[in-house]
Amino acid sequence: MFYEFILQSLDKIAVVLVILLFLFLDNRPPWWQIRKSKQKPKIPGPRSIPIIGTRWMFYIGRFKLNTLHEFYDEMFRKYGPIMKEEALFNVPIYNIFERKDIEKVLKSPSKYPVRPPAEALTFYRYSRPDRYASAGLVNEQGENGTI
Repeated sequence: MFYEFILQSLDKIAVVLVILLFLFLDNRPPWWQIRKSKQKPKIPGPRSIPIIGTRWMFYIGRFKLNTLHEFYDEMFRKYGPIMKEEALFNVPIYNIFERKDIEKVLKSPSKYPVRPPAEALTFYRYSRPDRYASAGLVNEQGENGTI
């Protein structure tokens, strides 16, 4: 009697674990993929995991945070000049590697585009007014962030 209860509960746990594994590995039902693909175009990038995004590549994978340049070099070779990755809590980050594409983004026709700044770099540049007049073109917002 007790063994049957344990076996039944283990079966339920196994089913839940298999479902979670399929969701984490992006093996979703076909109707979910169709609806998802209608929303926005697919930009290539590494596979992300819910909540931690693509940061798993630094904890489990062969990349480390102190060799970030090697990570982006590999991503450029694997995914091309435009790549999507996801930060913590799956915030999308679009990486642009080619000069002409970066120029298009910075000269976009929208008035005062909002681009999330690199906070550490912005803090450093503002803390050194003797060396830097501003936070830099990419980190500035509003009228100061336009070419």
